[in-house]
Amino acid sequence: ITRKELDENYFSLRNVIPLYLNAAWELVRGVFIGPVIGKEYREGWIQLIYRAFGLVVPVLPPHGLRDYVNSTKLGPIDLRNSKLT
Repeated sequence: ITRKELDENYFSLRNVIPLYLNAAWELVRGVFIGPVIGKEYREGWIQLIYRAFGLVVPVLPPHGLRDYVNSTKLGPIDLRNSKLT
């Protein structure tokens, strides 16, 4: 069994800056996805607060349940009209 070790470079500026940029992008995307894509994709206040908290803990925002649901809905494959179903 291999012991899992923490990434030594996780807290280096080289690795932390992209995490914060991604967290900021997730917050901006959360604000504008509803008006741009449609009301069905609008995020509520709790989700936006969660994304804002991501500016403190930058690993959290991209792993919300709503992200997975929206990515599935916005995906390029339309299974209703495909030959797979």
